[in-house]
Amino acid sequence: MGWKFASWSDSVTNNPRTVAVVSNKTYTANFTAAQTAVLLQAGDGGLAGQWLLGTNYLPAAWLPMTGPLGAGWVLRAINQTRVLLQQGTGGMIGLWDLNGSGAPTRWWPVYGSLPGWIARDLDGNRILLQAGDGGMVGLWTLGTNNVPAAWKVLYSSIPGWVARGLSGNRVLLQFASGAPSGYWILDGSNNVTAWSPINAALPAGWILRSLTDSYMLLQAGDGGMAGLWDLDANGQPMAWHPITGALSGWIMRGLDQQ
Repeated sequence: MGWKFASWSDSVTNNPRTVAVVSNKTYTANFTAAQTAVLLQAGDGGLAGQWLLGTNYLPAAWLPMTGPLGAGWVLRAINQTRVLLQQGTGGMIGLWDLNGSGAPTRWWPVYGSLPGWIARDLDGNRILLQAGDGGMVGLWTLGTNNVPAAWKVLYSSIPGWVARGLSGNRVLLQFASGAPSGYWILDGSNNVTAWSPINAALPAGWILRSLTDSYMLLQAGDGGMAGLWDLDANGQPMAWHPITGALSGWIMRGLDQQ
């Protein structure tokens, strides 16, 4: 906790990495400091902020982001110094730039109303979208001024399934009843190449909220307890770390390692 993999000692960044051993050789993994942040909001349209997690996985600091937003605005995701917002299901989509204190400093309109569509997650210059639970799933690649420059359909419809998150080459999906869940694996052109099920039980009612390369954020429904799963190199859970008990009215919106 508090660190993320950067590279190997020979500058290769593949993780995992396969090596053909033909002579004695030493490989050292380099890590850099990484602050892990959880984005929270007091229901749709409510006030929001970030928890910065300490080495024990518990909240160590609170960074207020905004007071009550009203008008149904939902903070959908956080990625580095940007937050993805949408005015309810099918409404306007935009991005906030954040300063070092986690406060919004600039607003970028991404798209006007998009009836029925939900902006699910943000990863770099890609936004994961779905036409409602069980509907078409696709990716926007953003161009200049954060306006969509390309659209990629990942799947035409997946009845009963919800696209939960996007990180690197993984799209996180969960069946509406809570289980099963797993990943679509993407290639460099954002084509779905494989399905990787998550090999861990999930209590009824739990929601997979977001993920990074190293962690997944879960919550026992809106306002319920929340925690992190450690993920191995294949995205499989290794350990469970509680973050908070029940927090009435609050929804865990996103997870990021900065």
